[in-house]
Amino acid sequence: MPRKRGRKGRRRAPPAVNFVSLGCAKNTVDTERMLASLVEAGFLIAARPEDADAVVVNTCGFIAPARAESLEVLAEFAALRRSGALGALVAVGCAVTRMGEALRAEVPELDAALGLDRLRELPAVLAGVLGAETAQTGQTAPAGEFDSGARLPTGPPGSAYLKISEGCDNRCAYCTIPDIRGPLRSRRADDLVAEAHGLAGCGVVELNIIAQDVAAYGMDLGPEGKGALPKLLGRLCRVDGIEWIRLLYAHPGHVDGALVALMAAESKICPYLDLPIQHIDDMMLMRMGRGGDRAGEGIRRLVSELRGQIPDIAIRTTVMVGFPGETAEAHGKLVEFIAEGHFAHLGVFCYSPEEGTRAAEATPRVDAETALRRAEEVAGAQMAVVRARLDGLAGRELDVIVESRTEQGGIWRARTAWDAPEVDSAVMLSGEGLVAGTIVRAAVTGAEGYDLRAALVGDRG
Repeated sequence: MPRKRGRKGRRRAPPAVNFVSLGCAKNTVDTERMLASLVEAGFLIAARPEDADAVVVNTCGFIAPARAESLEVLAEFAALRRSGALGALVAVGCAVTRMGEALRAEVPELDAALGLDRLRELPAVLAGVLGAETAQTGQTAPAGEFDSGARLPTGPPGSAYLKISEGCDNRCAYCTIPDIRGPLRSRRADDLVAEAHGLAGCGVVELNIIAQDVAAYGMDLGPEGKGALPKLLGRLCRVDGIEWIRLLYAHPGHVDGALVALMAAESKICPYLDLPIQHIDDMMLMRMGRGGDRAGEGIRRLVSELRGQIPDIAIRTTVMVGFPGETAEAHGKLVEFIAEGHFAHLGVFCYSPEEGTRAAEATPRVDAETALRRAEEVAGAQMAVVRARLDGLAGRELDVIVESRTEQGGIWRARTAWDAPEVDSAVMLSGEGLVAGTIVRAAVTGAEGYDLRAALVGDRG
């Protein structure tokens, strides 16, 4: 039921805020911290825009399609703002930082726009634009401490992201992230372990470790940062209640033998690694700023080492086609490498030139039609790999984390340890007495598309 409005159409205090979070998991964590800061300040959180006094959109500005999506979403709420059905509209996050005043020009209905360096100011800003005398804005977190604030989880029960660092020093030729989120800034291990304990206390059993490059964790700390990621993971493995730990977004050039050995030894670390290779051709990797003249050989060596030490590992990767200078021969090498079956999951993207990057003016350009065809060829090669892999799982018993009930009676959505939330395959699980956020034993009965079908076994022993 919509909230009642007071005199002159103003909704009664305390004001309610609806959040829309776009983009990556790092944005999700930022959203969860902003939600917690609003609750601490006395605001209500509305599940639907029609029940809210204000809408906050956490935008993505990584590439042009992401910015276009952010503008499209903002335009929908701008119409509500113009009609008076919405008391305030605020944009926050990456697209605000990237676009600056251009965003305000595109969406003049915005009451405020806060970049990444001002997220902690959101409660005070919202109180100001809403004229919310009863909202206690409290103390905003000092600069640099936003990442250590409380969180209001938004994901499926039992699972949470743990962001271990902010920013990036890699400076890939096509990427705007260092300009948007700044240089690498690793969080203190003690703070991360404390946050993990807090999440476990709230029922989280799966930690998904995220950063722009998790394998770079600690590299900004000088000599004291050597081996920082394996040390942190070792401590996280000792947190009671946490059963699965998953690593996302690891640059291949920063994954070393110590990390691989720890992954092989620690049972809590999922046999899973998100390893965005982008390409396999040496010249393309050099042009992308992803390594030296033998970077492709390094990727092959790393994949072989991972499979040798963790035979059942599921490697996720991302590749880019159509980058300036990509020849038919280079593309052929990539398709051949994908068809060899190294990856359980793969995302393929067509190159998008971004203003301010080294690659923006690079030549020779690959036309859009050719890039799209190449993306389809990569996806086709991977589809054959996925089908063979999923068919090979029929009859096996696996541990799965239960996420949510589907619209089909008695069927639940779940995931294996080989699948990250939101981006990878699902398990369509049948059984009685299932509870979201728990890990159970299931028997695989078949595959359908990219997903598995399974039945509850119950005994994880």
